[in-house]
Amino acid sequence: MVSWKLLKVSIFLFIILTGVLGSVSATTWTPTEVITAGTDRLIALQNANGSWDWDVPDKTAPTTTTYLNIAGVTAEGVLDAYKVTGDVKYLDAAKKTGDYIILEINKLSDARHFNAFNMVFLKDLAEVSGDTIYSDFVTKKMNDLFTKVTNHTYGVISTDGVDGLTAEELVAAEDVIRGTAMDGIKSWDLYHFVELAKYVGNNVYATQIANGIKSQIENASYNDSISNFELGLAAGIIALKEVELSYNPSLERLIAKQNLDGSFGTISDGQVQATSYSLIALTFSGNKNNLGLSYLRNKFRYNELNGWKESDGKEYAEVNSEAIQAIFNYDVTSPTMTVTGFTADSLTMSGDKLNGFVLNTNNNSTKEYLIQFADGTSSSEFLSDEYFGLKLISSTVSVNDLKEYYTARNVPEPFLTYLKDAVDGTNPFVYIKGNTIRLIDAARHDILGTDTDMAIPGDYPLGTYVVSGKIYDLAGNEVIVIYKLIVARKISNEDGTKSVTLPKMNLSSDDTSSIQVEIPEGLVVTGNSSWTGILNAPSLKEITYVTPIASKGKNINSTGSVIELGVSNMKLTFNKAVRILIPGQAGKLVGYSVSGTDFTPITTICADDTQTTNNLLSTGKDCKLNVGSDLIIWTKHFTTFVTYTETPIIHEHNRNNDEYRYIESTGEVIVTESKVIKLSTHPSDNFFTGLSKFLTGAVTGIGNFVSSGAVIMSLLTLLIAVVGLTVIVKLRK
Repeated sequence: MVSWKLLKVSIFLFIILTGVLGSVSATTWTPTEVITAGTDRLIALQNANGSWDWDVPDKTAPTTTTYLNIAGVTAEGVLDAYKVTGDVKYLDAAKKTGDYIILEINKLSDARHFNAFNMVFLKDLAEVSGDTIYSDFVTKKMNDLFTKVTNHTYGVISTDGVDGLTAEELVAAEDVIRGTAMDGIKSWDLYHFVELAKYVGNNVYATQIANGIKSQIENASYNDSISNFELGLAAGIIALKEVELSYNPSLERLIAKQNLDGSFGTISDGQVQATSYSLIALTFSGNKNNLGLSYLRNKFRYNELNGWKESDGKEYAEVNSEAIQAIFNYDVTSPTMTVTGFTADSLTMSGDKLNGFVLNTNNNSTKEYLIQFADGTSSSEFLSDEYFGLKLISSTVSVNDLKEYYTARNVPEPFLTYLKDAVDGTNPFVYIKGNTIRLIDAARHDILGTDTDMAIPGDYPLGTYVVSGKIYDLAGNEVIVIYKLIVARKISNEDGTKSVTLPKMNLSSDDTSSIQVEIPEGLVVTGNSSWTGILNAPSLKEITYVTPIASKGKNINSTGSVIELGVSNMKLTFNKAVRILIPGQAGKLVGYSVSGTDFTPITTICADDTQTTNNLLSTGKDCKLNVGSDLIIWTKHFTTFVTYTETPIIHEHNRNNDEYRYIESTGEVIVTESKVIKLSTHPSDNFFTGLSKFLTGAVTGIGNFVSSGAVIMSLLTLLIAVVGLTVIVKLRK
């Protein structure tokens, strides 16, 4: 992780990170854009049988000319596009090439030498598609290489009289295939055989080929006077790293040969191809080269066609794919910003990335609050050394009111015009400096040329502000970052309490519970003298965090949700009612706790579900109601709320097959077995205390046990005499 310290925000705003989404630059092609656009061109040029022509400058359709030797290497880029996008059209095009390769190679003798690029592509295609027909073919052809191959188009290449090629024979065959005039191409021809030998489990063979390549490129005669010098070094580095052999001398020579424009190779050799393979080798060895990547991105597109024109002025399907592969291997992942929080004048701001961070201002026009990222904020990778503009995309304060605020502050020109344009979204409100991850005041940067932290005046209008912009990593991958700030007012009251005035806003829990909290405009939140003004968003706690206390005669059956709002262990009160929606918990009981050990049930049913009515609640009070499947709480305080269910306590007594059941919470007494008595009126607590004792004595044998009929008659007489209850007697047969 690349860590950054402090991120300060600039002139008159606010902010808070809320999320990250991918996007695109207006002036450059992102890696993913280049890959997809370039591959779309390859598909447009692909022949019906899955093959490609060699050179395709200015062509917009297939030519029907086919080259088996470039099929696999060209289709590799198509496969990379599928890996990036998941678009099945790329996989279908790659499969078409895979089928073409198998069809054409099957026309040849098993003794015929084959192109390693085609086999590596089939291996990769099998891994991506899951179709073993391609991997099975690779295994067969590698077995042919070990046991059957003896010749090439240019002559016999098996020299020991035994069918099949040893690693030494395969390396030596390059003298037959390429001749002495193309030494730089030889290791390029061979390096994929190292990967293939490892793939089929012949590590010894792979190492022997790699050592043969090493001997070639580290020989004193291998120097930059030969053609394709950089191409050979790049291929050699990949082969040597594949089997963990030393490649440092070749790596140093390759890096030293990079041209000032970021390219590798000479014009005669083809700089797009040489740069592509050099970039692949450098990336594979852990030495990413952004200058080389920039060269490939800058060379993309000619004559409104999404391809690369080589140094000789021609476009080649194979080279297009090789450039796509280089970009894909380098980096197609957008950076991720991890923001640990925000600070104002080095003090922690309350809030979170989902709901926004709260800046408690003092309404003093001479005060400026400096906003920055909290320590520990980081990026998943280095960002480009640029100023990324963030523009205002929404505000609860109207455009006219914001502009009037700047006018009333007597902001001088050209700042006044600049800031009003920022309100309209024309100018950025703030920049992010890429190489330091600092927020830079946009107006001061653009007008004065100075980089200062973002400052928010103490009298800035109360409201929620959101800015958004794009940031880029070194490879050009982009993300949209969104920042939100809630500007509030904090005051100290004469009685020692602290109050904060909030704008209208909606808060959500940062989890799967989807709890919603609606804050009305101008809500005044008051806490005790120790309150710092921090107001936490709703968060779920463990169900053991609060223990509900059951109603008389009942037990707690289950705890649904424990939701902390505001501040732990402190009760915050409001001047207006706040609405809390707890999804899917209609019908459940609800209460609250301040310390976690105390508990107060909420029993009042709301008259309706409107702000006007529930604002009439007394200070610190609350009510509840069900709306559909959801539980709604209207409250004038924040603490910890808990939903739960209860079950009645039932005393059961049984003797001689006669059962007596007493339900404490409802006052029902049931005598079962042959008869049932139900007391339909709830008597007094004192009465039931005595009744419980009476029943207990009856069924536990205190004194002589009386028959069930006698007990029933005694109960009826006693109940009618004391409270005049209605008794229903039902005979059960």
